[in-house]
Parts: sequence; C-alpha cells; structure tokens
Amino acid sequence: MTRDIFLRWFHEHFVPEVRKHKKKGLPQKAVLLLDNAPLHPDESSLAFDDGLITGKFLPPNVTAAIQPMDQSAISEMKRHYRSELLKNLIHEVITLPNFWKQYSLLDAIYGISAAWSKVKLSTLS
Repeated sequence: MTRDIFLRWFHEHFVPEVRKHKKKGLPQKAVLLLDNAPLHPDESSLAFDDGLITGKFLPPNVTAAIQPMDQSAISEMKRHYRSELLKNLIHEVITLPNFWKQYSLLDAIYGISAAWSKVKLSTLS
C-alpha cells in the first residue's frame, strides 16, 4: 500500500460508497478513523469542501487499546508463539545466536500457525 493508492481508494471508492448510502432525513456525514500508519496522507487530503466526508487520525498508541482483537486474540496468540519459541530454544541446546541463524521463515510460519490454533481452541472452551 502506498499513499497514492490509499488516496485513490478514499476518493474513488470510499466517498462514492458513503454518498450512495443515504438515510431518510439525515445529513450525509461520515468520518473515516485512521491509525497513524506512515502511508496515510494528511487530514487535509481526506476532507471535502462541504465538510461532510472526512478522515481523522486517532491519537498515537491508542489503536491497540481500542481494538478488541489487539486486546485479546492477538495478544494471546503472541503469548503462545513466544512460549513455543522459548521451548524450541531450550530443546535445541545451542547458543542464542546460533538458534536465530537456524530459525527460518518457515519455522516462524509453523510457529504462528500452531499458536493461532491454540488461541482458537482456547476460545471454544
């Protein structure tokens, strides 16, 4: 994703969809809340002259606090991943630098998959 792609999406897709969605008797207002990702353009690029559709940024470092997935499922998945990673490190009986040299992207993908399956199992019970 780039800033240009985001702006094009905002103007060519988001705004027309908002304008299509009309409620009887209500003004056609919309605010797109954004985190502070570097690819997002400044607020002035996300505002129209009529002021009805705009983009606003959340304060820094609050995204994780207000998003339920960050509060529970993702943090639990990270906990399981780190736990398995430490178990693998202890099991290998090698130095930490050598462990990281041997640890591959495939190992990381398998670790994430295993951690995520534990999250799903724990949420079912």
